[in-house]
Amino acid sequence: MEDLIIKFNKKRLYLYLFLGAGLAGLATFSIWEDDHVRLMRIGYILIGLLYIGIAFWNYKYHYLTLTEDSIKENFLFGKKLLLKDITHFKKFADEYTFKTIDKNLVIKTALVHKDSLASLESYFSNIDIPEENSI
Repeated sequence: MEDLIIKFNKKRLYLYLFLGAGLAGLATFSIWEDDHVRLMRIGYILIGLLYIGIAFWNYKYHYLTLTEDSIKENFLFGKKLLLKDITHFKKFADEYTFKTIDKNLVIKTALVHKDSLASLESYFSNIDIPEENSI
């Protein structure tokens, strides 16, 4: 089985992109008009650029990578769980929760792109977690 890539919802990507561009643009405009560079305005530019960077990171690396033996979050400090280490599995509302001895991973289906949602659910229906370990 090849790696299955689960993408972010486009609404989230566009929200981060427009929020970052708006913050950076307004702060740049206020510096342009006022001719005084203040630390607060530079902070708003940096926060805006951070949001733009997060949007591009999420677009490039996606939400999850699912393999035959692991589930990996593709965040900067994302978690990776091996399927053999999962002790508890629970689906409640729009979330999948996986627990190991030392880690807890929550996958929110509201963040998943609608094209990836069917493949995500089929993957979770095919994983082999013993019945006594699933909640």
